[in-house]
Amino acid sequence: EVSDIFRWEVPFELRPESRKTVIRFGPKFFADLCPAGCYKVDLEFFDPPAELTLMSLDFMRETREMRVDPRVGRMLVSTIYLVFDDRFISPEFVIRHEGRIGRPVRGRMHFFPIPSAVFDKTLMIRLDERSYPKSVFFSGTHPYLTFWANSRRDNARYAFDLALLPAGSGRGPEAARPLASHNVVFRHRSRHLLEIKADPLPAEGDAFLSLSVKNASGRTLTGRSAWLDFRDGAWRIPIGALN
Repeated sequence: EVSDIFRWEVPFELRPESRKTVIRFGPKFFADLCPAGCYKVDLEFFDPPAELTLMSLDFMRETREMRVDPRVGRMLVSTIYLVFDDRFISPEFVIRHEGRIGRPVRGRMHFFPIPSAVFDKTLMIRLDERSYPKSVFFSGTHPYLTFWANSRRDNARYAFDLALLPAGSGRGPEAARPLASHNVVFRHRSRHLLEIKADPLPAEGDAFLSLSVKNASGRTLTGRSAWLDFRDGAWRIPIGALN
């Protein structure tokens, strides 16, 4: 399970006398364990002044430059962090804003995981947080398993093997019925949208889809997740949950 160290929503205030604001999302002084996966940060500002146009966010030993489009009312700035292995992290964010602001600016930080999985610390898949837990979408009459993927390395090649575990057939790899194999070359580390055809889907509700991944040498990678259901290193999606 995901650790309870996270305070998912923390109010903050940018002050005119300082360009640095520290936001702590946990009460502990020492670093806490962050499970491998994808995390999103939303910085919500209320009536930001016109002077607030550029800021940076320090977290996980990374500095992210973020442009701000000031407007009346609520304004949101977001970024995503990919964590390929369990790590100890400092329980704080540091916001640095450029330019001088003439008044305090109130805001709220949301820090939360996006349902995701990591394969052998080199490949990450994640779902769209707006549609989770749904992961299979239809184009016409054809179902497609749909997710985003990021490689930790450039020019990495992976094979995504989708199989069906029929109802009553057991849950081991030997019971799987192949549906599709999707080969992808990740030329860069930016996200890739993958849509794998999942025909034919059975009518029985206790069957599963199973997604496993191989690298360029044909070795099956071990997948794990704090949010998605994994068995024998493969992602399992219950057919009954697709409707």
